[in-house]
Amino acid sequence: MTSPEPSSKPNRIIGSIRSQLVFGFGLILVLALVIALIGYQSLQSLQKSVQTTLDESNRIRELSLEIKTEFLQARQAESNFLASWRSLGFETAQDKYVSTNELHLEQARSKLNEIDSLVQNSGDPELQLILEDTASLVPLLDTYESAFQAVVTDIEERSRPDGQENTLNTKLNELEAIVSPLPNPEFHQLVLKIRANEQSYLNTGQQQYYDNLRLLILEFTDLVQNSSQVDLPEEIVAIPDPASDPPEETVQIPVLELLDLIGIYQDHLIELVALEGNIEINTAVFREVTVDINQVTSDILRGGDAGFTRARDQLQTVSDQSRLALIVVSALALGLGSLAAFVLARRIIGPLNQLSDTAQRLGQGDLTQSVQITGGTELVTLANSFNTMTAQLRDLVGSLEQRVSERTEDLEYRAVQLQAAAQVAQDALTIQDVRTLLTNVANLITERFNYYHTGIFLLDDKKEYAILQAASSEGGQQMLKKGHQLRVGREGIVGTTAVARRPHIALDVGKDAIFFDNPDLPQTRSEIALPLLINEDVIGILDIQSTESQAFAQQDVEILLTLANQVALAIQNARLREEAQVNIAQLEAFAAEQTRSVWREHLEKKSHGFLYTPLEIKPLASEGLSESIGKDDELSDSPIILRGRKIGNISLKRSTRKWTQKEQALASEVADQVALAVENSRLVNETREQAYRDQLITQFSSRLRETLDMDTVVKTALEEMKKTFGLDEAEVRLNISDENRIED
Repeated sequence: MTSPEPSSKPNRIIGSIRSQLVFGFGLILVLALVIALIGYQSLQSLQKSVQTTLDESNRIRELSLEIKTEFLQARQAESNFLASWRSLGFETAQDKYVSTNELHLEQARSKLNEIDSLVQNSGDPELQLILEDTASLVPLLDTYESAFQAVVTDIEERSRPDGQENTLNTKLNELEAIVSPLPNPEFHQLVLKIRANEQSYLNTGQQQYYDNLRLLILEFTDLVQNSSQVDLPEEIVAIPDPASDPPEETVQIPVLELLDLIGIYQDHLIELVALEGNIEINTAVFREVTVDINQVTSDILRGGDAGFTRARDQLQTVSDQSRLALIVVSALALGLGSLAAFVLARRIIGPLNQLSDTAQRLGQGDLTQSVQITGGTELVTLANSFNTMTAQLRDLVGSLEQRVSERTEDLEYRAVQLQAAAQVAQDALTIQDVRTLLTNVANLITERFNYYHTGIFLLDDKKEYAILQAASSEGGQQMLKKGHQLRVGREGIVGTTAVARRPHIALDVGKDAIFFDNPDLPQTRSEIALPLLINEDVIGILDIQSTESQAFAQQDVEILLTLANQVALAIQNARLREEAQVNIAQLEAFAAEQTRSVWREHLEKKSHGFLYTPLEIKPLASEGLSESIGKDDELSDSPIILRGRKIGNISLKRSTRKWTQKEQALASEVADQVALAVENSRLVNETREQAYRDQLITQFSSRLRETLDMDTVVKTALEEMKKTFGLDEAEVRLNISDENRIED
């Protein structure tokens, strides 16, 4: 009876999935180890043969790319220096860009030396050809650096305080100081032209401006040599000082320095042009060398790529040899592995299919499924774990649905907040009155956010009190009637916020030290005050109160702060609109009054009116058409209105038919155009009269300044007054008596 038991336990061990898996995968593992040993030997051979060459070639490629990058960065520093030395100043540009250029060139040389070291130690004979490229690259880099340093030196000589540019400017300033007082303005004009062409040449370097400078210098020299003694005295000339009244001869001008100064200026200009030529030559040199440097670095990169390709081909050859050996061993391993897999599949696939079907139904949403499997211990354990996971998934889905619902409610609440912010912005565009705007905003915030009270305070002109301007609650309305106000910096959260210029939150007003206990708002449990800022200046406070503690979360504060900023902008815009309307009304009233006054004076001098008939156009009598209106005549009057003031009238009379509305409207439009036309005509006449008076005064003054002799001045004044005013006689009497003496 006991003999079957010893044999049954080994059968269970052999028949278990674990033992079968151990046997099958053990066999596969042994075969895999054999394959791994063969592969390892092949890989060792491959590593010894190509790894060194592969690493060297790859490093050469990397270094060649780094050399190209370093040279490009050096070129960028060179370009920045040439473009900015004038605006930044030479020393600043040199410190910032020239040193950077030298650093990148030095790094490029260091990487070039590393390439030489790699190639010399390489076992690949074809890589030795790269040494020719590296040898040619070194002098190219030296040539580039020398040419660029020469350009830097020339620019330093040109831009230093005692350099050519500053010397030119100094000499030209001295020349301008000498010629400015000369009677002949051509000297000063030529100096100004020389300065303009000098600046154009310095900024552009174009030859045409240099040619213009040479011609202008010759023209200036000829003008000096050919000028008369009056325009150009030989040594020192005393001329009237235009700053004194009456003019006094105080300015001393050494004229003989003109030719020396213009000669010195021309010499320095020639030196500057020569220096500019050297800069252009050296610039062309290092830019030509740049092309050769790029070509050589590209050749080095191609050499590294070629070495990398050769190493890769060697790798492929060794790989093909290893692959043949692996195919034979793999075929044997595949056959044994397939046999083991077939046996295991019959024991495992059935239960796994059942698990797969159940998982598919779970994926379709049926969370009531469970798995019942008999057989090996491992599959039973897997089925139990699957059932446990299904139960947990049911709980998770239920919890997730609840979280989605809560999140949806939160998003809806945020949407309401954003809609409220948008509504505030819309009200700011449509509502002109500040008080109406503030009332709408307070009610909107209370309604959309479900708060107990919303109040908006504005600071007075002295910023001493925050005065309540709008409120949404019944208690707030009582506060408005009382003229509720809080002292800034002393009373309540509102007063403190006005000074601090940042939001103040009291999540529990009972624990807040500065909370103002308002009897009109007894249900307040939490409060937030947000400053209304315009350009960092507080113009008011947005005060919001809730009947719940901890009512203001961080997201609420962000939304409310956005609302506060929009309210501040809306208040500012409304105030600006009101001020603009007041200013426009004042300007319109002033323009209308000015127009009425001017036209009253204009019409008092002469009555302007004309009567048109088919026969003639004649001046209109004061009674107009009234005396000629017959019994059957139809009269249409259209007032001539200018800037809100009536300045005339257009009267139309006919006896054939009545005037239609379209005709009267057309007559009104004509009257508007007539108003503009006569106003323009009046302004033109006034301008002409003023110009005529100014011309007479100018002529009169010019005649008087022609001489300094007192008698001649008096006679000239008499003649001009008689000629101007058409006088037969005129008298000028000079009288100095004790009565007219001015006491000290």
